[in-house]
Amino acid sequence: MNDSAKLNKEVIIKIERSLHRYIPLIRFYDIEPTDFFYKVYYYKDILPQDLIHDLLEFHIVPYIPPSRKPNSKFELDSTLIESKHTSLFASWIDKKRFFIL
Repeated sequence: MNDSAKLNKEVIIKIERSLHRYIPLIRFYDIEPTDFFYKVYYYKDILPQDLIHDLLEFHIVPYIPPSRKPNSKFELDSTLIESKHTSLFASWIDKKRFFIL
């Protein structure tokens, strides 16, 4: 492996670490397929692989409703709420009437 490949891997790791807490806040399923392919998929090395898989499935397989799965890797740094509450807040954003914790 040459130095440029190592540098690229180091840069990717740094970007991934600085962005990982914001990824659950992005509404990926609202992104149009063309924008997803040309603007999001390019960053597949930075995004969680299970997310990329789910998004590809969503855009390729017809009639698969998007699921808002709680991200078990996401750690909420708050003294007011717990990580389990994030899916409740997401349901409010999605304007769902009923939600069970």
